[in-house]
Amino acid sequence: MRVTCGVIEKAGKYLIVQRGADTSHAFKWEFPGGKVDPGETEAACMARELKEELDIDVLVEEPLLPIEREETDRIIELLPFRCRIIGGKITLLEHLKMAWIDVYQPIEYDLCIGDYEIVEQLKQ
Repeated sequence: MRVTCGVIEKAGKYLIVQRGADTSHAFKWEFPGGKVDPGETEAACMARELKEELDIDVLVEEPLLPIEREETDRIIELLPFRCRIIGGKITLLEHLKMAWIDVYQPIEYDLCIGDYEIVEQLKQ
């Protein structure tokens, strides 16, 4: 399964959101995004997911390194992209909470496992 996630920076901090109770990895924190639909480009998926989840329009910029991880029944390819907000105001439409993290400080949120690797990439 291919999943995009948006890396949105503001004043040196990065946006993360908390998953809901009725989702896989309930209550974990993540960089927002979602599954790539058949026939959809990764960039189009990224823009669509951020609009659906946060009601923002973004410019999808450069990709970070993809992350592959195994779950019990599937392999997930996590495709992070730097994104810049170009319209709208962040509104949580699917998530419980949001936070801005400084990747150079200890992370006090329980991130999904692949998101820790994104944090490491952002430090470089």
